Amino acid sequence: MDLISVIIPVYNVADYISDCLDSVVDQTYAPLDVIVIDDGSTDGSGEICDRYAAAHEEIRVVHQDNRGISGARNAGVEIASGSYIVFIDGDDYIHPDMIRIMHEAAVLSGLPYLRCGYITTSETRNSFVWPSIPKCSAPPVRSVTSEKEMEDVLTGTEQSYVWAAIYETSLIRDLRFPEGYKYEDVLYITQVLGMIPILGRVDLKLCAYVKRKGSITHSAVSTSALDFCHMMFLRSQAISRSFPALSALSAERFIARTMNSYNALLKEGASEAASVLKEKTTKDYLPHTSLSMILRDSSIPLYRKMIAAICRVSFTAACRFKGMAVRLRKALKGKHSGNSGIR
Repeated sequence: MDLISVIIPVYNVADYISDCLDSVVDQTYAPLDVIVIDDGSTDGSGEICDRYAAAHEEIRVVHQDNRGISGARNAGVEIASGSYIVFIDGDDYIHPDMIRIMHEAAVLSGLPYLRCGYITTSETRNSFVWPSIPKCSAPPVRSVTSEKEMEDVLTGTEQSYVWAAIYETSLIRDLRFPEGYKYEDVLYITQVLGMIPILGRVDLKLCAYVKRKGSITHSAVSTSALDFCHMMFLRSQAISRSFPALSALSAERFIARTMNSYNALLKEGASEAASVLKEKTTKDYLPHTSLSMILRDSSIPLYRKMIAAICRVSFTAACRFKGMAVRLRKALKGKHSGNSGIR
């Protein structure tokens, strides 16, 4: 059987790490190489991990100074010895059959990258009930071109995360997460897709994403908006290189997401952060974003082209216009719902 490395970045998740590690040691697949990277935890998380390592020979713990989740994952990749790699965040947990199913899907399909579904929950592992998995001779895998996957991510019809997937180690051995930023998944997944022609979608929900206060993706918008927009910009640039046909859509989506972040900052009263985002967008991002390409793309709706065009003239005016358009659509939707008897 193939050895599979499971990389778990841990930082101050003492209340959650036992659920995570229990879900890994209870896997129906073996052998595993479980690499826990304690990223400078100060709440006892590292000591909990050490106790698990003492009780389970497949677990090894690396203690390091805080480098952020990207630095922790990078440290894990550097020492991974398995033929495949699975990432799990220290505050999440996985289905007992997750690794077995994903490995079987990878072997049968011959694909180097496959992703599965996930469930968002606030429940602990002991109280959570997984949806039943239908019995079948082989995992339900759909082969999808990387360009189609990227398009679906851009349009919001699909979501891809680092942790709900399995990778051939040889595919990502030399790829690193961008350190010093949040929302690292945004760029990393794009880079992975740019390296392969086809991926596999396993149509089963095998990961539990635990929502908690204080997690990176649920921290205050004022502390993460700049990182998010920077990662979105780098993603747009990477898409232009790997998927030229999606360049216009990617650029337009970047502009729209940046304006959403700006409006959210203003709504929260974070005017200083909003000013920084505005300056960085107008000076560093927009000059490298082709408006003419967006205007020529027939797949982008006219009103979104208008907003992008206004943005090049006045970022602030475009954000106001977009905010008004969003409020108008919500109002019209509410009016339509009221007329139809739906409350």
